[in-house]
Amino acid sequence: MNKYFLLILIPLAYSCNDSDVPSSHDRSQKAITTKAETIDSTYLSSKTYHFHVDNDSIYGAGSKVLDKIITESQYIVYGERHNSKATSKLISALIPKMSAQGYSALGLEVGPNGVEKLKELMVPYQSTIQNLKEFNTKYYNKQVESTPMVFFSGVEDAEFLATASKHNIDLIGLDQEHYYSIFFLTDEILLNAKNSANYSKLELLKQKADQFILQSFMKNKKSDEGVDLFKNILDNHDVQNFFKEASSTSTKAAKIINDLKISWDIYSRWRDDSHADRISYIRNNFEDFLKDNNANAKVFIKVGNIHAIQIFNKGVYDIGHYANELATKQNRKCTNIDSWTRYYLEDGKEEDYEDWYLREKLFIQFARKDQWTIFDLESIRSDIENGKIKLPTNGDFHSLNSMIQGYDYQLILPQDQFITPNIEID
Repeated sequence: MNKYFLLILIPLAYSCNDSDVPSSHDRSQKAITTKAETIDSTYLSSKTYHFHVDNDSIYGAGSKVLDKIITESQYIVYGERHNSKATSKLISALIPKMSAQGYSALGLEVGPNGVEKLKELMVPYQSTIQNLKEFNTKYYNKQVESTPMVFFSGVEDAEFLATASKHNIDLIGLDQEHYYSIFFLTDEILLNAKNSANYSKLELLKQKADQFILQSFMKNKKSDEGVDLFKNILDNHDVQNFFKEASSTSTKAAKIINDLKISWDIYSRWRDDSHADRISYIRNNFEDFLKDNNANAKVFIKVGNIHAIQIFNKGVYDIGHYANELATKQNRKCTNIDSWTRYYLEDGKEEDYEDWYLREKLFIQFARKDQWTIFDLESIRSDIENGKIKLPTNGDFHSLNSMIQGYDYQLILPQDQFITPNIEID
């Protein structure tokens, strides 16, 4: 297993129509009819399309489906498999198409202050890849084997960010600050207090705080016990002194510190349903962006699969639901897209993950190694509701119904692999 993959997984711990749209339960009731034929391969083939992505060009029958989605939607919520080379290449190819249709922002599963750093690193677009490489290298921490910017440690990530920069696409920081972001955010805190009369004092306070923070991460990495890492950090007097002094000298520094405290509280309470607080934080950050920038902005939101769902899931109404809710109130459209991986190349060996989709075998059989596959779930959902087709009544029903009600389109990636590391490690 690629060690970078393990690093990214450590810190990470979830739809878009509410009262105005039938719930998944209501929809599933409409799906039951004795006259309709059960969905099968022949029917599904009529809702299946394929396309190629080649050097930022998209072609094939499925490309027309993507064009339709981009043209019709106010918001697109894309549920990805993280650290996917193929996904980043697709996003890079979609950005010019979206820009031409008036999309102006890209919502990311990154904290607000992390996104501010990305905005700095993505300019000029000709230097984005190198800027991110230098940043990742500078803040890679050997002792705890951590990368500073979650989901932007790969070359392909930097490439789509460069494309976004080239087309003047704004970025939205939706999520909490990343687990290891503190290793660069203390520098950002100090930088924003550079004009302070007590800057020399702040430098000394930062050194002490940094030392304790690193020691805490190293101790936590070696411990098998359930240590509350971030509570211990916040309780430390050196950290408290640095935060207190910096907050009094700069409103920007104060904001970073406040955002860190919110993020750390979510991490600390993961056993106590802080997931719901995380999702509310994501929703609120999206709402704040629309209020502060442009309420009519067309936005592409790139998040993990589970966040893109448009129905109630895992105890929350995630960003996929919220974006759909907002679009409905505006008499506009939100499109929710999920993605799967069947073929995966790791260490030169291809893996076939067909067995991961035991309840979705009807769909996964259409995967192709050299092409993207896209299913029009929206059309299937309409046929179910109108009694033209029905779902199976065995155990497959639950997974298929959740997919069809939860997303408007389902993608299957071509053969994929882990992103190319954009970092130098001695």
